[in-house]
Amino acid sequence: LSFIPFLLNSHQYFIMDVQQQSLGPDNLPTGGMISLANEQEVVRRAGRQAISAFLESHNCFSVLRASGKVVVFDTRIPIQLAFYALVEHDMQAAPLWDPSICQFVGLLKVTDFIDILRYYQATSSNVASLATRSIAEMFQDETIQQAVGISLGFGCADSSTTLKQACQLLLNSDLEFLPIVMPEDMRVLACITYTNILEHLVTHFREQRRLFDDSIYDLKIGTYGDGLVTVNPQQTLAQALELMHRHKL
Repeated sequence: LSFIPFLLNSHQYFIMDVQQQSLGPDNLPTGGMISLANEQEVVRRAGRQAISAFLESHNCFSVLRASGKVVVFDTRIPIQLAFYALVEHDMQAAPLWDPSICQFVGLLKVTDFIDILRYYQATSSNVASLATRSIAEMFQDETIQQAVGISLGFGCADSSTTLKQACQLLLNSDLEFLPIVMPEDMRVLACITYTNILEHLVTHFREQRRLFDDSIYDLKIGTYGDGLVTVNPQQTLAQALELMHRHKL
């Protein structure tokens, strides 16, 4: 509806006069200002409903690339070797396979290994032992579990799960990655993130109405003011990693 921007602009110019003439006895806005606020809320609600409907109409399989690769780690291999493999294949996370029970039992992320390195550095432990300690051994070490916050557990979704359900799983389970599996044989197809879903939304979402004219600041997206975390050039990498871990960055 191409006339909406004109209406919004006309309301905005109208407010400039209303602010001088239409304040109530308690110095509160009346008339046109309230009308504009209501109109903005209606537009925002329509935007939320449109996005929700889009996410409900697409499944996880639709966000997967036509060709890709999945790296899977046997829990018996050294954790340092697994980290090198993630870096070599440019992967952020990989499912963990336990051959003793023939099941996926967890997910290893690059950040897990970094947190383990931080723990070893803070406790003056022998970093060289990471070349021999297996993934299973590290994940079952209660001291490391408590210090780093890692644990086994394989939360996943099948390929027919809607994108809205996938977002809810990521949010409610506080997950960074969501493995997508084939329901027939539990084969892992990919590990998706919010970024994959957002890329799919940007590429395929079509809407004629102007639903997204609000700024990211108005929508409270992002970090501002005292919530912004920074480091200076003199701080060490260890200090920067500790700060990022503390603020879950």
